[in-house]
Amino acid sequence: MSIPKLNQQQWQRKLESNRREFWRDVGEGYKVLCYFSDAGDWAAILQTIATEIAGAITERGRLSRILDFGAGTGRPASAISNLLLTRFELRTSWTLVEPDSGARDCCRFLFSSEKNSPGGAAIYSSLPEVPTESPHDVALLMHSSYEVSDLDQSIQQLKSRLLGNGTILCLALPQDSPYFSIGRQTYGCSEHVQASLSKAGYSLTLYKLVSRIKILPEILENSNTLKALKAFANGDDLTDAEFIRMVRAHWRDETDFRDHLIVATPSKSNNEVSSIS
Repeated sequence: MSIPKLNQQQWQRKLESNRREFWRDVGEGYKVLCYFSDAGDWAAILQTIATEIAGAITERGRLSRILDFGAGTGRPASAISNLLLTRFELRTSWTLVEPDSGARDCCRFLFSSEKNSPGGAAIYSSLPEVPTESPHDVALLMHSSYEVSDLDQSIQQLKSRLLGNGTILCLALPQDSPYFSIGRQTYGCSEHVQASLSKAGYSLTLYKLVSRIKILPEILENSNTLKALKAFANGDDLTDAEFIRMVRAHWRDETDFRDHLIVATPSKSNNEVSSIS
């Protein structure tokens, strides 16, 4: 797959021109529009995911394959790939699935470096495009379950692209997270994902994580960032004044969105859920 020959400044301009699409990705939205009150929260989440992936891959000495469904711009995946290499000495190849064309361009740029993907990366626009002949060790969903129209179907499609003992990891917010308090639809939340995975025959371990944010006051006064924040919250139909009131009412001071990390492993008995805070 050819990679456009653009330098860093050109790529930055490209990212800026597609900012509304990119900022819909939850992880990217955190970085651009907010800051973590505890700067280690996001790093700790990525470390937990990397640790679980490393634990799921029992056969060492070969290239491990990871499928990221809803990869966004690829930044979380590239960070996890680097953690797996530097902390666990695991070389990985990645399959990145992302419907947005601008975000796929960013994935190609990030994963053109051997540092980010020692085993290379294949990039697709939809899950059915991913071949089933070369199964993956792990499938990963990071805040992408909300965009799935049929969770049960998507879980089955992921399962068919995994090894028999393959693991699915899903980062999702619980139904009562403040993230949903501003009117976002809750389909694809942690509880829905758990139900679909259990139905598909997986045993679940649930990690309750901390993901604290604080909206910067100047964001509410800047028209460009305010528009991006509205896109991030899927509140494009609101006027600026209405949206500012809503954000101040629901996300004032420090807010913990309370991420859940669901680790799903094949099981002969369904509905097994272990919770770890």
